[in-house]
Amino acid sequence: IALIAGVSACGEKKAEGPDYADIASILSGGTERRETDAGGVRNDGVRLGYRGKTHALIGPPERGNTLILVAMACDELNAGGRVLHIDTDDNGASDLTALYVAFGADPGTLADPQRFRLVVARSAEHVERIVAEAASWGPTFASIDAVAPSMALHGLNPDVNAEHRQWH
Repeated sequence: IALIAGVSACGEKKAEGPDYADIASILSGGTERRETDAGGVRNDGVRLGYRGKTHALIGPPERGNTLILVAMACDELNAGGRVLHIDTDDNGASDLTALYVAFGADPGTLADPQRFRLVVARSAEHVERIVAEAASWGPTFASIDAVAPSMALHGLNPDVNAEHRQWH
């Protein structure tokens, strides 16, 4: 499962700087701390992700990854966000919709294409078209469930690290 909250620049070189982080400065408040503002919500109200960043939820198949993804997406919807869910894992629209409702998503919100879009991927071209459309629609939380089947749609091998970078 890849959780995407915007476009990140992958593979760019970092600017030159010190070898080690200045932890003393961080702890004393000398640097700006970015608050989490996207994705799931902990029971104390703190969000789990950063808007505009890419987050990955990684785990073995059939261990609840999709459940966590849907719970986080519901938190985003309940906070007024817009969610795009791309299913490449053959979960199916009916089962996923039932999960969203069970996790507290409002059926009216799920039925509103300005707030929620669920895509059952048919091909690499289909996924690429949906991602291109998302750039103009502007979801605040986007997910690809799951990475390995999505890579396979694009003719890539999820067991090859270099192909993960190419897919990303």
